[in-house]
Amino acid sequence: MVTSSQAALKIGNVDVESAGPNTSVDKNTQKAVLALAQQYVDSAMISPLSTGALGSGYANLFDDSVRLPATTADANTLTDAGIGKTKGFDEKTTPVALSALADQLGSLLYLATNFNVNINATTPDGPATIARTVELTFAPSGNGWKVTGYRVHAVRKLPSGTTSTTVNAGGGA
Repeated sequence: MVTSSQAALKIGNVDVESAGPNTSVDKNTQKAVLALAQQYVDSAMISPLSTGALGSGYANLFDDSVRLPATTADANTLTDAGIGKTKGFDEKTTPVALSALADQLGSLLYLATNFNVNINATTPDGPATIARTVELTFAPSGNGWKVTGYRVHAVRKLPSGTTSTTVNAGGGA
């Protein structure tokens, strides 16, 4: 997998809503979810534009309830695999807003990340821009977290024309 330092995600605002006691998202959990969001960016966007193929582990980011649409019907919006390898690109990301929902005992039920990724690329056919708004909702899975819902909007201005698509899947979207 190709990782771009320009697309390195950073935590922005953190907000927790709790049905019980005041709760926070500890630093280790923040880092774990941020690493998964980074893996999404690297495997879904950076790798296809660098190598022409999705990065390894893309499908494993998603739990069983959303894996099929994320890897089939929604993949064109979620990833840049359809664009393929570019001659070069640069990307910028916004800070990742992290929202959490806790139960009556203060245990985290869901964590949602919200961020934007903007890419300027040179394809074999000419210049392209991709603007993507990403919301990934994570639920506990074993000792970690998996994407259980998403809402992604992508606007692509390619030499062949402009498209704007939005996909939603799962309980978090």
